[in-house]
Amino acid sequence: MNKQFDDLLKLYKDYIKIFNNWETTKKSDIDYANYDLLIKIFYSLTDLLVWNNIIEKEGIKHYRVIESGEII
Repeated sequence: MNKQFDDLLKLYKDYIKIFNNWETTKKSDIDYANYDLLIKIFYSLTDLLVWNNIIEKEGIKHYRVIESGEII
């Protein structure tokens, strides 16, 4: 795996932590907009890694790194 995908995989792992720990505010319209953007980023990163054979689907909620076998 070349450096760009190593860096992208690291970003993906860090992003999952951010996504899972995101806190809402008291303004529902802003919360919906933020959540929508967070989901778009997550899906884009996931698609990019799947299409380039860096990760693959592993069960319902997880992905497996193809070279190392690590579940994320």
